[in-house]
Amino acid sequence: GSDPFADIANRFTGPEGIAKLASSPMTSAFMKQPDFLAKLEMIKANPAMLQMHLQSDERFKAALGVVLGIDIRGGEPPSGGNPDDMKVSDDERFKAALGVVLGIDIRGGEPPSGGNPDDMKVS
Repeated sequence: GSDPFADIANRFTGPEGIAKLASSPMTSAFMKQPDFLAKLEMIKANPAMLQMHLQSDERFKAALGVVLGIDIRGGEPPSGGNPDDMKVSDDERFKAALGVVLGIDIRGGEPPSGGNPDDMKVS
């Protein structure tokens, strides 16, 4: 789809994403928490909710890293990851969208230049 947020949300709530969340040691406990599951359902119904939850709930940052095959929190790739999980790193759109969602620029490590100050309020 043309909306990268919707693409990311779909990865989150699709069968593959759910399977990754359930099998990863980092996120499997979240899948037993009713509030986390309720938020996943909200995101499924309205992908735009993903951005809000990423800003307000640390679990979603960890979960996003698991679904996309990157470790957002530390910068190190998750150990024992499936190489297939890393294919998203070839997709600059996802990195850019992820940077916007999280208020960071994943692609370079530098804050986005010429950005709208409003875009940075999440950080």
